[in-house]
Amino acid sequence: MKFNLFLLLLTTLTAVVLSQHHIIPGQSIIQLLGRDLYWDVVNDGVVLYPGGVNPARWIIQPLPKGNFIKYINGGFVQYNGDSKQLNITDSGSPWLFEPSTEEPCFICSRENQTECATAVETNNNGWVVNTEQKHSSPYQLWRVYRVA
Repeated sequence: MKFNLFLLLLTTLTAVVLSQHHIIPGQSIIQLLGRDLYWDVVNDGVVLYPGGVNPARWIIQPLPKGNFIKYINGGFVQYNGDSKQLNITDSGSPWLFEPSTEEPCFICSRENQTECATAVETNNNGWVVNTEQKHSSPYQLWRVYRVA
């Protein structure tokens, strides 16, 4: 009887875990899909740098309804509204990885799920990460790699 109860509990827990979107534990890097550009931070703003530069490391912290993206050197990624650059703050805001971090994904604000992280080239030939309305742009698809 105890063994059957144990199996029932184990099966239930397994079903719950498998139904959740997978989040890569540990440190990760975030790359613009198909480009040699990775998330980094300059003056608290989230930018993109080529892979030859040591990309910033991030920790994805799962929550019941979203995830915090923690900068390894301190602070969290903050959503600031449409067409505004992401930045690092003490509290940050929750994000959704759609469909999951295991494949190319959209990284969208939990506050406004139609606003997603978007690579934007600036006038001085640099790249920043803004939020823009979600659409089928290759500048909104990201790959998350576990590195540690």
